[in-house]
Amino acid sequence: MSSHLNSVSEWIPLGRNARYRPAELARICQVSPRQLQRFFHRRFRQVPRQWLDALRLNEAPDLLLQLNNVKQAAYELGFRHPSHFIRKFKWVYGCTPMEFLCSCAAVTAHQRSLRLPNPVPNVAGPDWKSRLGASHRPTAHLGLPHLRESPESICTDRVA
Repeated sequence: MSSHLNSVSEWIPLGRNARYRPAELARICQVSPRQLQRFFHRRFRQVPRQWLDALRLNEAPDLLLQLNNVKQAAYELGFRHPSHFIRKFKWVYGCTPMEFLCSCAAVTAHQRSLRLPNPVPNVAGPDWKSRLGASHRPTAHLGLPHLRESPESICTDRVA
């Protein structure tokens, strides 16, 4: 069991392919859900559900910006109810997905009004993840990028 799962190097794409569901991830890996749980507990010090939740919330801001639709992003990330996605997003990032989208739109509009070349939101530009720090990192030990420094960091950089 352990040698089979230890040979897996790309867990993030597997998590996406499993639609962020532990039972489906176990099926893809050809192990029982209990074997997967024991492996994750040893390797990531979390159960698969926690790891998959951290993965999908780590991918949420980029997907929100791409789709520009909270409900569609929630379903793409495997949430059955958008309200559950909104609650989890707010817990991790300190703002609702809609507030996040509005803050990005405000930055883009401000940049356009200044006639800056290639208006890219400061909040969600290519470097937005690097601005997020280490104090609250649900993905810190998962091999995923850090999410944020403080609850307000991603959603308070709004342009007045």
